Amino acid sequence: MKKHWYAIYGSGEPRILSIGEKLHKALDCEFQERDSSYIGVYLKANVDLSGKSVAYEIKIRSNSDPQFGGLEEPEYPQFQTLVYVNRITDIAYFELKVKAVGLERISLREI
Repeated sequence: MKKHWYAIYGSGEPRILSIGEKLHKALDCEFQERDSSYIGVYLKANVDLSGKSVAYEIKIRSNSDPQFGGLEEPEYPQFQTLVYVNRITDIAYFELKVKAVGLERISLREI
């Protein structure tokens, strides 16, 4: 059975659109802008590159918490933008792509 991974990455870049543009180029995926009263404006992409056995869901959002104030991930105040990635099937491929964009891994776990 194929392993799946969940990861969180961070960036000091405050503009989520800038991170979205970089990931769009690196991963060849389309992001949709969404607005939530709970987490504010965020970008979301669902990627399924069946020919490469790669599939994942990406959410890019600010580290600030619009609902309660403060930070969404307070243990990482150095990151203004967070990238949540779910269902990564090829972690080595994905890690190469996000490192080229300049994201730093905060967390990685098998799901």
